[in-house]
Amino acid sequence: MNVYDSFSLAVIIPVFNVEQYLSDCLNSLIAQSFQNWIAIVIDDGSTDHSGCIADTFAEKDTRFHIIHTKNNGHFAARNTGLDYLFSLNMPYSALTYLDADDMLMEHAFSTAISHFIESNADIVCFGYERLYEDGKIKEQPFYHNTGMISPMQYAALVLSWRELRGTNGTGGYLWSKLFSMQLVHTIRFPESRMICSDEWYCLAVRPNAIYFLAESLYIYRQREGSHVHSVSIHPRLINGRLLILSEIANHYSGQREEFASIVQEAMVYTIRNVFQKTLYADPYVFSLAAKCCQLLQQCAETMKKRGNINLATSEFIHYLASAERAHASSSEKPVLT
Repeated sequence: MNVYDSFSLAVIIPVFNVEQYLSDCLNSLIAQSFQNWIAIVIDDGSTDHSGCIADTFAEKDTRFHIIHTKNNGHFAARNTGLDYLFSLNMPYSALTYLDADDMLMEHAFSTAISHFIESNADIVCFGYERLYEDGKIKEQPFYHNTGMISPMQYAALVLSWRELRGTNGTGGYLWSKLFSMQLVHTIRFPESRMICSDEWYCLAVRPNAIYFLAESLYIYRQREGSHVHSVSIHPRLINGRLLILSEIANHYSGQREEFASIVQEAMVYTIRNVFQKTLYADPYVFSLAAKCCQLLQQCAETMKKRGNINLATSEFIHYLASAERAHASSSEKPVLT
């Protein structure tokens, strides 16, 4: 038996009110050319027929393990799936995630696993197509070529740093990555329902050998009802950026400044493009922005000395400081241009 034949894959799928899409998702698993997988499906308190659909699949295929819980959010659901997976005490080779409204291409697992084995990587990252509600599919160009990338390039990829933004394979999506089981055994998600916990997880596993595959293996469905379009996204986004910066400070001490520059730019981008219209409308959002300001100011001087803080970033840090002072004194609020 060769290494490929002995390889096994665990898939964690949180489910909440996706009855319209779930069968397509689970059928895409069954259709995989690579068949040695187990799927842990966590029904996160669905109020539609999603739980029943999942149970039907499990009745026909013992590779599906269904867990029904009360609604605690998809990060808590993933933690439930992780706890269940490791309670099985089975020697799975790698872990991946799948969103219940998305699909895999038929050769997704076999392709990713082949590169995973041949490269001896900790993580394999791959591309995806966006499927819109009108049936149109959009695939963006790749920035990286197929091959190994450094931990710094990986961090930039996860946070969609500057020139990588909008290219294929970037982003902190869990479903576009295969993780070595050795990396993830002790990692659990923060359950505060914040955005960016996926990005935090991708960095918290702290891989050394990362392989980038410039091929689309995943179909990412774009729909208005998904959590990323939630009206409460603003404070959760900024909380997520703060969490990521904390992870960098705690676990990447040897390369802290280099990683911090990437996270700093991501935080500035988030606030500039997402928060500029809501910064003063919500005091809680503003208080989070002020925390970002403090963290950004702490590393601004270091970034200047290193020569890797650009003028726009420097000006925006100054803007946040001015906004914080104006807010504290209830004086006229500065305008973001």
